[in-house]
Amino acid sequence: MNNKNHIELLKMPNVQERFTEVQNREETVRLLKYFLRKGYRWVVREEQSPILLLFSLKPKKYLKLQCWGYTNENAEGALMAEVIKNIDITEILWSNRQPTNLEQFIKDNEVQDE
Repeated sequence: MNNKNHIELLKMPNVQERFTEVQNREETVRLLKYFLRKGYRWVVREEQSPILLLFSLKPKKYLKLQCWGYTNENAEGALMAEVIKNIDITEILWSNRQPTNLEQFIKDNEVQDE
């Protein structure tokens, strides 16, 4: 592991922190960049929730269950969904018909790495 990756992991909030502590927009974009490098490609918001979910494969919106998920969680390349608690990224909504492409979102909302 090179020194930059080691430092990046030290600054990375753990799962509990990402789920319980609200990340501001800049922190969230940095986390999204990290997850993009880990293989995640899509981001969505759960219904009436501050939670962003990240998926490696394009997720489906299940209207009856009111959630997003994989069509086949055993498909090659499917990683466990990751969560980030955020309320100020207002362009990612449950009402969006499609998941948001993570790479494009990051390009449109670039922040400088520390």
